[in-house]
Amino acid sequence: MAAQEEHKGALQLEVLTPEATCLKVEDVTAVRAMLSEGPICVLPGHAPLVGILVAGELGYADHRGDHRVGIDEGILRIHGSTVTVLGTDVRVMPLPAQADR
Repeated sequence: MAAQEEHKGALQLEVLTPEATCLKVEDVTAVRAMLSEGPICVLPGHAPLVGILVAGELGYADHRGDHRVGIDEGILRIHGSTVTVLGTDVRVMPLPAQADR
């Protein structure tokens, strides 16, 4: 029960392509993406959703800071505390401030 309470306010982010799991991060506090209907910010407790991603950047935040991933069109699924992104081409990109660290 303590482990569940510890992660109660966190998300898990999975970024997948047909070839591989490109990214799997736990303890994510927010996920930002552009859907065909407009921008979305996913926080813990978000309602279930399936949306169409447009090509661009997917951003997420965790205890280490902000991160971004370049992604072609794809699908975003929110189910429970898991955000799953299915894309055809994924590129993990450092933020300018992180590139110097």
